Amino acid sequence: MGTSLVFGEMHKGIFFEIRKWQLGDMTCWNYYLNIKVKQLSADVCKEAILYSDPNDERPFYDYENSIFSDLDWHGGITFYEKIWDSEGRLEGFKAGCDYQHFFDQKNKYTFEMIFDDCSRSIDKLWEKFPEMKIRCSWNGSYHSVGKCLQGYENENKSFDINRTELKLWR
Repeated sequence: MGTSLVFGEMHKGIFFEIRKWQLGDMTCWNYYLNIKVKQLSADVCKEAILYSDPNDERPFYDYENSIFSDLDWHGGITFYEKIWDSEGRLEGFKAGCDYQHFFDQKNKYTFEMIFDDCSRSIDKLWEKFPEMKIRCSWNGSYHSVGKCLQGYENENKSFDINRTELKLWR
């Protein structure tokens, strides 16, 4: 497959990855959102779980009809995976897209363009699920955005997002 570069970061409480890799002389891009179970309500989490045929050698999920499919992915969602912790418990979901399924792989993309697309998908995720929770970087627990802001103001503790950014996307 050649060389591969990975950039991972947190944006609005959602961890994301941007991958750039080479296929021969063609540069390929992907981005993925990692959504933790603890960020979702129980009902949303149940709806997010996709099942595959247990007889399949490799899991195939109908991700095009998942609750994550309408997050303004480049060319549509092309990846879905369940993330498990070391004890076999469902920890989260990884969903993403690539820039080859849209048959535009000959286009020249930049990191900034991919980052903007990824940020839009995260914005859509928050629009769709405004009650999602974010991780408190002080104690690792998950709280609503309002509670994190209240905790920040009351206890002057550090959270994943700062007050200025919070006001922009609240």
